[in-house]
Amino acid sequence: CAGRTGAGLRRGGVGLPALPVGMNASSESPLYLAVVNGDVDAVREHGQQASGLRQSPLAHAADLGIASVVAVCLELGCSDAVPAPPAWPALHLAVFKGHADCLAILLGPRGGPAKATDPIDGLTPLHLAALKGHVQCTTMLLEHLAAPDLDAKDRVGRTPPTCAAIARSAPVTR
Repeated sequence: CAGRTGAGLRRGGVGLPALPVGMNASSESPLYLAVVNGDVDAVREHGQQASGLRQSPLAHAADLGIASVVAVCLELGCSDAVPAPPAWPALHLAVFKGHADCLAILLGPRGGPAKATDPIDGLTPLHLAALKGHVQCTTMLLEHLAAPDLDAKDRVGRTPPTCAAIARSAPVTR
């Protein structure tokens, strides 16, 4: 997760993401600030509160690549329910961004199913890893899945190997 510890980060700091759509600086919840700052103790304290995000705290942490917060969210049993499409669950976000350390945690015993399919696009995490050319994420998913479905088709009929070819990712295609 790119070595981000979150220590000392605050809104307006270098590298912090923009606020989610519909939020402004005055509407930031304590949980939102805890997640973006990687403040594990504050996530433990506020983890069961409504976050005001259009993503679950778990998905937001996976999107930002903060593995320590992903682990705490799973430990606390934070829901990864997608509040409203087109939001993706944590596993899809971690794979899309190439956050292999977050993916490793999400594939662990407390994580969700690795074959989850996006209801809008029909993309599985394996489709996303192939499309983005994330070799490490692709390898992890293939090793984790007992029977990876290389023939699964997304909404437009692409399989994960087709996605790898589209991305011109020779290492993923192999």
